[in-house]
Amino acid sequence: MYSSGKTAVAAASQRLNVIGQLLVSVLAMLLTATGPAKADSQSEADGSPRPYDKTVRFAADGLTLVGTLAHPGAIKQPPVVIILHGMRGERDGPKIAGSDQGLFERIAEQWSHCGIASLRFSTRGKGGSDGNHQDMSLEGRIRETRSAIRWVSRQPDLDSSATVILGYSQGAAIAATVAGRLAATNDIGALLLWSPNLNPLARYEKTIGMEKLTTGLNAPEGKVVMIAPGLGFKQAFFRDVWSLNPAGEISPFRGPIHLVYGVGDQRTGPDDAEPFLHFHDGLQDMTTIDGNHHLTASAGIDATDELAWQQADWLFNTLEIEGPDCPPADAGDD
Repeated sequence: MYSSGKTAVAAASQRLNVIGQLLVSVLAMLLTATGPAKADSQSEADGSPRPYDKTVRFAADGLTLVGTLAHPGAIKQPPVVIILHGMRGERDGPKIAGSDQGLFERIAEQWSHCGIASLRFSTRGKGGSDGNHQDMSLEGRIRETRSAIRWVSRQPDLDSSATVILGYSQGAAIAATVAGRLAATNDIGALLLWSPNLNPLARYEKTIGMEKLTTGLNAPEGKVVMIAPGLGFKQAFFRDVWSLNPAGEISPFRGPIHLVYGVGDQRTGPDDAEPFLHFHDGLQDMTTIDGNHHLTASAGIDATDELAWQQADWLFNTLEIEGPDCPPADAGDD
């Protein structure tokens, strides 16, 4: 009885050994087949890491916000730009004519090839972020931006000492206010202000109207006041429109500021920046380009790439950061 049981165990053990050898062979074949393809997808021809995007999440104002980190890959600790979208909450930005990409999405892609990382994130209720967009307020966006700055500072693969904020439209008011309030910490190296809204009350009086602004300011708690089809906010937004003053906030910030305007922008222009810049004691540059409020988005990919390269060069030169050369403005021309 004991002898036959021993034989059965030996036979079973032999079968397990054969199965194990087969599994090892199959695994080796799979690794051989997929290994090189995986390496190619993450590396340039010279073996250096390629730029990459990854979805990130961080806590802000009691919510979890979703963003996209675009990283150069080959640079261990690149400088980083935090991109703040406009009022509608589109973190990829307005669509570029003739392309599926958004303005900030394309800018971030080009910057990653220039050695610059970027974080663009969605405010509450947009792009997968928690919350309701109708609860968005300017002070709420300021708190979100400060949380994004803290998140960047904790990332070992980013150089947070060279953090730049790019604010587009409403995002410019947020960027300028944050820079002023954090001036003593030296957390912000520079500001890029694109199609900037630097006086929320004056801007929204033109685009929304004083009647709507007053209605929103006096709205009962929880009531949504619509300002455009599919776009409305509660009282907190309107209260901040009346009270936020980026010109009054910017003076402690001494870092460089670069403003970009589209010559066809019907909402804002260089003259609107004069009161704001009067309170800023530091380097100031301004560029006007062909385009409207959406800047180069209406002109297409080539114009957007040129904007990305020009702004990257400005950052490298102004902040005295070493990095790879950006493609020249005539790249791709015959």
